[in-house]
Amino acid sequence: MVMRQVLELYYPALEAELNALFRALGGSRKDFEAWLGELPFGRKLELDDAFIKKSVGEVLASRNMANNPIEVSADQIRDIYRGLK
Repeated sequence: MVMRQVLELYYPALEAELNALFRALGGSRKDFEAWLGELPFGRKLELDDAFIKKSVGEVLASRNMANNPIEVSADQIRDIYRGLK
């Protein structure tokens, strides 16, 4: 559900790697985004500010963040959640 927003966030830092991945899959970023658009996630979610605040903290505390190829801020995570509303 957040793949488009995550791709937008990561693409500037990982453009070469992501483009190589898209080519290996037989397409391009545009093709991948078109495929994402076909997935059945078209409805908006009802995420209140309390949920977003709690979730941002959980994401930042996640062990996976240590493996992140870029530094992601609380504001960027919050923006991703708000984009789902």
